[in-house]
Amino acid sequence: MPVHLEITEGPAKGRKIPLTVGKTVSVGRTLAKSMIAIPEDAYLSGLHFSAGSRNGNVLLCNLSKANPTEVNGKPVNSAVLKPGDTFKAGMNIFAVIAAENPHEAKFRVGGWGFESIPEGWEINEGSGLRHSVTEPFRPNIIVVEESLPKGYDLSKYVALQISLGEKHLKAPRFSEPKPLPIKGAEQAMAITIHAQAEKGAAMQFQVYAVHSGIVGVMTATALESQGQLLRGAFREVLPGLTFFQG
Repeated sequence: MPVHLEITEGPAKGRKIPLTVGKTVSVGRTLAKSMIAIPEDAYLSGLHFSAGSRNGNVLLCNLSKANPTEVNGKPVNSAVLKPGDTFKAGMNIFAVIAAENPHEAKFRVGGWGFESIPEGWEINEGSGLRHSVTEPFRPNIIVVEESLPKGYDLSKYVALQISLGEKHLKAPRFSEPKPLPIKGAEQAMAITIHAQAEKGAAMQFQVYAVHSGIVGVMTATALESQGQLLRGAFREVLPGLTFFQG
């Protein structure tokens, strides 16, 4: 989900700083030291802080030795901020603003939205879902997103992920990618993976979706012995799954 920073109080009130998924920008008083300059604020260091967008949150890092970056009135070296959170740098108050999403969801992680939470599963904040069972392995559903590499479409991106899996997984078996209807996505595909893991044979369902140049990956993982549990959760989640980048 796209987020941006907006100055709500201070000398540069109304200024907006767009954030691109997977990229970090530096902010300060001068362009000589920062990617984005706010010269109106004399209390801002030449290089003051950096901000990067990941899964709908903002990773904030203070880069100034002379002037603090404050969250809730306290100086921080780094912090993970959610939409609606604010921080102070120099004399400006910055707010994290998320793009409006037309798709209803019980909860969201970045551009991913879930309309249902299967019985026995719980929200893992900022990541996805996880099952209450912890032994011998805790099944989970994790979502991530990144900018689609230049020159790639979704098919090429999925082929790259399969190629990487063949190199790094133990005895992997991949199904053929299949088109999948995901609300909000311009295109989506799904694959199934079987491989050997430390605690036994493992399986994954992976969903790839793209919207506005951002690709999202949802990975549902469990041991083969927990396959029925994972399949049931996947079938329940899939109809209400959305991916939208505003």
